Amino acid sequence: MLNGLWVNDFLRGSRYDSLSLKQLNHPDARSFGVRIGNRGLLRLLDRGIALAEDSMEKRKAVLDGRNVLLAEDVDINAEIMKELLSVRNINIDHASDGEMVLEMFSESPVGHYDASLMDIRMPKMDGLEATAAIRKLERADAKRIPVIALTANAFDEDVQRSLQVGMNAHLSKPIEPERLYQTMEELIWEYRGDQ
Repeated sequence: MLNGLWVNDFLRGSRYDSLSLKQLNHPDARSFGVRIGNRGLLRLLDRGIALAEDSMEKRKAVLDGRNVLLAEDVDINAEIMKELLSVRNINIDHASDGEMVLEMFSESPVGHYDASLMDIRMPKMDGLEATAAIRKLERADAKRIPVIALTANAFDEDVQRSLQVGMNAHLSKPIEPERLYQTMEELIWEYRGDQ
């Protein structure tokens, strides 16, 4: 029989990012499942483990030609991010503080930006305050635009704070390009679909 400690150890070593428990409707009353992001359903049974992947992979948007609002106050970090984004032919508008990013978003046409990459520690208004202010704006895109935290703060409480103010994802610096691209592709797809 599988015990909770073994299950916990197995899940900690898994390649999946987000986990939540879910009771399965299964004839074996001792069976339970774990929902793993949108990637699959892991069924843990007395007889063993079976991984059933979702029938559809997560859909991804094309990044080529997308408009991104980058909020970064450190010049060298901004240049690195611009280089990473230009590799994928992404159009970048750069704000060097939180007040500027809020102003640029507010003054842009509705739906202009496909995502915002938001540093957390910035002068005048930090990334958490800027995101909360964007989410409060009375415009159709303010509540839905993907906002991705870019920060050196990777503790659980930092991630929770960023999610609480309305950020969609939290990436730790130094940024891993492939993880950045994948996060953007998935979140922009959720926001825009195939547009």
